Amino acid sequence: MQGSSLHISNTHRILQQLQKDQLDVQVADKSSFSSLDDAIHKLLPYHVYQGALPSDEDFNRVDDEFEVVATQVLKRTQAMLNKYRRLLFVEAKRMSPSSEMVMIDRTFNQEERANLTQDKRLALMDPGKAAVIFLNTTLFMFCLGCFGGTIC
Repeated sequence: MQGSSLHISNTHRILQQLQKDQLDVQVADKSSFSSLDDAIHKLLPYHVYQGALPSDEDFNRVDDEFEVVATQVLKRTQAMLNKYRRLLFVEAKRMSPSSEMVMIDRTFNQEERANLTQDKRLALMDPGKAAVIFLNTTLFMFCLGCFGGTIC
């Protein structure tokens, strides 16, 4: 109960401050700045309303990008799991470790290094997109770990 009233009071205070800032912007104080703090205090309300809300087109573009990345992650994960199952099956039939297993490990490591290099290159060229891909991949892998392979 107390958490709910705290949320309402915080919401009320934020709305009050927004209304005060809006009034300050509409009735501008045109006096000179007396200090740096005074300048910040007088100019800050103008920056609250700067910028525009995302449009439906922006949301659709982000959804499309997310779908592409999610599809890539699912395909890569499925390919990796299929490869792992196949290797387990083949190795289970053997009585002793094989040289093929060493070669498969090397191939897997080489593919992972190539993917890491590609991810690093993407991070250098487009950090924002790389961050989104990283967060989506991390979230997906977290969901796999938490729910035993089911997507949350």
